[in-house]
Amino acid sequence: MTDIILTVNSNTWITLVNAETYFLSRLGSSSYWSATVTDEIKKASLVTAFRHLTGMKDFSLPITGTPADIVQYAQCEQALFLLVTQNELLSRKGLQAQGVVSAGVVKESYDKDMLGKIAISEITKEMLNAYFTSGGVYLMDIERDEDEDIDDSWS
Repeated sequence: MTDIILTVNSNTWITLVNAETYFLSRLGSSSYWSATVTDEIKKASLVTAFRHLTGMKDFSLPITGTPADIVQYAQCEQALFLLVTQNELLSRKGLQAQGVVSAGVVKESYDKDMLGKIAISEITKEMLNAYFTSGGVYLMDIERDEDEDIDDSWS
């Protein structure tokens, strides 16, 4: 297996050294981001988090340039989220892709609207709140009075 090379502004916003520093002060991360986890797994999680975040239409994130610290921290949080939940995410997404809308002993129900969406942690969403794009098309139901004349004096 070849080494994963982290390249800032290409496949990451944060270096491995800076990610290590972030996780030193991140409560609850030591089980998933520690000396026992290989650098290759850490790098892969950062690259995957970068790809997920830059591929989402919900946020307008810079790909080049020096991003705000919060963007780097959000990448770390998404990387941690993936390390913690990857097996469950793959299993659930697999079921959803097969058309399953509820399953399991605990009677899980899956939201059909989430089928094509990338799972993102709530912490990451909150961190990236300033980059949220509210874009989209809004339709309004406007009634027209057929008996009313059009005022064309402005033309």
